[in-house]
Amino acid sequence: MRSPYSYRIVFSFVCALLIGSWSETAQAVSFASGDGTGCTGGDFSECVSVNTKTTYQPGWSQPEPGTTGSNTPLNVVVLNGSGSSTTYLTEHPAWYHPTDANGIITGIQSLNSFIGETAHWVSYTTSGVRNDGAIHPFLPAVPNYCGTSPGGGGGGNLNPTGNPPCTPGFYDERNNQARSVEPYPPGDTGRQIGNQTAKFTERVTLGAGSWDMELYAWTDDTLALEVLGPDNNLIAMNPSNPFPAHTNTSIACADQTNPVACVPSAGGKFTASGLGGGTYTFNFYSFQVGSDVFGSLWGGVFTQGEDLFPGNVGEVPEPASVVLMASGLVGLGLFRRWYKES
Repeated sequence: MRSPYSYRIVFSFVCALLIGSWSETAQAVSFASGDGTGCTGGDFSECVSVNTKTTYQPGWSQPEPGTTGSNTPLNVVVLNGSGSSTTYLTEHPAWYHPTDANGIITGIQSLNSFIGETAHWVSYTTSGVRNDGAIHPFLPAVPNYCGTSPGGGGGGNLNPTGNPPCTPGFYDERNNQARSVEPYPPGDTGRQIGNQTAKFTERVTLGAGSWDMELYAWTDDTLALEVLGPDNNLIAMNPSNPFPAHTNTSIACADQTNPVACVPSAGGKFTASGLGGGTYTFNFYSFQVGSDVFGSLWGGVFTQGEDLFPGNVGEVPEPASVVLMASGLVGLGLFRRWYKES
């Protein structure tokens, strides 16, 4: 008669095969704004290009890191509070902070917890606030493709080269001031790709296999997003690709419901499934509505081995998973036959 311990050993082995096939550890590749990859990082890189239409507030002497208006890809400026207490390298207190739990993120967790690394707000110049919360009297950046009329904050700024032009004016709810006699909201049809203040670009390279993507983004004031696959074409993405910037004017950053804006509840969530290996390019076309602080924040994860969003594209199970599951089922059948014969 066989020892009962032999049955237990065989049964445990078969169960391990089955459980292993069901709970295969998914591989993940995360990425985030301000992750230090740099503009020359190759397959994993992060750059910013300043639009040639972008102008600066008079009186601000801090130049952007590169040739003015060159549209040349540059390293991003990380708004992480570094530098002296008088430099404008701290995120604005109204912005979503990536260490805070957020209801739009899967699992109601922080962005940093979700991606497993540290994300930072980024810009192309020192366009945050000081460590004490002060804003530069001339506003450290005026990255606006058309400017405001008659201006605001530290003074006027006008760049009429936007095409199509912005609406002549609006009521600035965040600063509680009328910037023209036109009633709010006029709807800004000029907020299109090509009129962005700056374009932030992130590149992520994946190995072979089938991958799912989950991405979150915030911007002051708003952004348009496009994600390109290895063939340089737009991938299938929810809710859309490209994702258009919404057309509210000065309320954009503080908008509580329309993504993408800067407050915690107005982040954008983007998903895709069934993606193959290769290099993916994320273009964040960020818009500053008026003369004010400016920055973007994002973070995402590519996951292999799970179908997180089956509504996008169906996936085929990996061969290793199929073999493991089949082995477990065959082993379970043999165990039952062995047990009966005993």
